[in-house]
Amino acid sequence: MIKIRALLLAGGYATRLYPLTEKLAKPLVSVAGEKIIDRLVKQINEICDEIIVITNDKFYEQFVKWKGDKENIKIINDGALSNDDRLGAIGDIQFVLEKEKINEDMLVIAGDNIFDFNLKDSYGYFKEKEKSVILLKKVDLEQAKKGGVVELDEDSKVVFLEEKSENPKSLLYSIPIYFYKKEDLEKVKKYLKEGNNPDAPGFYLEWLHKNSEVYGYKTEGEWFDIGDFKNLERAEKVFMGK
Repeated sequence: MIKIRALLLAGGYATRLYPLTEKLAKPLVSVAGEKIIDRLVKQINEICDEIIVITNDKFYEQFVKWKGDKENIKIINDGALSNDDRLGAIGDIQFVLEKEKINEDMLVIAGDNIFDFNLKDSYGYFKEKEKSVILLKKVDLEQAKKGGVVELDEDSKVVFLEEKSENPKSLLYSIPIYFYKKEDLEKVKKYLKEGNNPDAPGFYLEWLHKNSEVYGYKTEGEWFDIGDFKNLERAEKVFMGK
């Protein structure tokens, strides 16, 4: 199977996890005895040749130290100094696309994901469809309000996506693991120029599915977004035995 590059988003400041993350980047937090980013890298390496980690100026040196002599990992500093001047996830994607002159398909994944399924099947689906593919999971109402909820047609094409709704129309949730075709990455610049929200990745998908074909891949298994202490504790309990 031909491998692609991955972009791991780690530019946030994780203020909801203070004081734990006040001086420690969230992807470097340990869950069940293993750093979130170490778990992610093992899973990403199954399908990717190179991993680009985009972070901010505050935590850049922490990631450089963590990287050590890992040859297939590149750390990029987006220059943001605080939560107030951060570029946002979509802004960081565009920063990397321009800086690295990327003109190819790419896996984009949030650095605070923790899950127990492999990415080979979803990557195979992406290669089969030859369209951008987002990973989906059924969640409860509490989680559904925190991100993008999705409706699919009979061919698994995304026909509805709404980010951070107070009254979600669906419990099928877009988890922050995205296989993007290069032509859809090229649209990020247009999205930002229109003045759209540069923060959560789901806002771009909400716009993209109206301007391109996007497909959904339903996942099975455990998944957590380590966005707050409640989810951190849940993940710790679930993954302690794995």
